[in-house]
This record gives sequence, C-alpha cells and structure tokens, in this order.
Amino acid sequence: MASRKFELELDISKLQQGDLDARANYQVVVTLWTEHDMLTTSLVFYAASAEVIRERSSLHLIHFMMKLCPEFEGIRASLLHRNVAKVEDVLGELIREESR
Repeated sequence: MASRKFELELDISKLQQGDLDARANYQVVVTLWTEHDMLTTSLVFYAASAEVIRERSSLHLIHFMMKLCPEFEGIRASLLHRNVAKVEDVLGELIREESR
C-alpha cells in the first residue's frame, strides 16, 4: 500500500494539463484522487470524516488549479479571489472559457 500511495502522490505532483482540454484533464486528476482517497480513507475515524472530506476537497481544488496551463492564468486568479469551493465549479468555468 505504501508503494502505491507513493506512486499516486508522484503522479499527482507531476501532472500537468499540457494539451488536454479542461474536461480530459479533470478526468485524469479525478481518477488519481479517487484511488488515493480509497487508500487513505480507511485511516480516518468516523467522527472526523466530514472535516477530512472538506479539507481533502480544498486540497483537490488547489492541486487542480495549480496544474492548469498558462492560458488559464487570468481565470485562475479570478477564481482564487472568489473563494470557489468545488473543483466541479472550476471545471465549468474552464469549459466555458475554452468554448469561447
């Protein structure tokens, strides 16, 4: 389990949007997060799970925005100042921007 968690952390840290559109980039990162979360969730006590889930969602949002390509810098700055709470909301904004 530790070796797979290490591999996932490494894959997540290296991930860049590159030539992927926003939706494809989102699918790649969600796949990695889901596997990572399944490996680590069993370590969370039930009473703390809601807080852990909120913190994990916040980290997912930060990681996703960090990996966006430079063309989204303006929208990233705007989203950070609006305190967007969900990755899905960011994805919606990016898809709208890409379709312009």
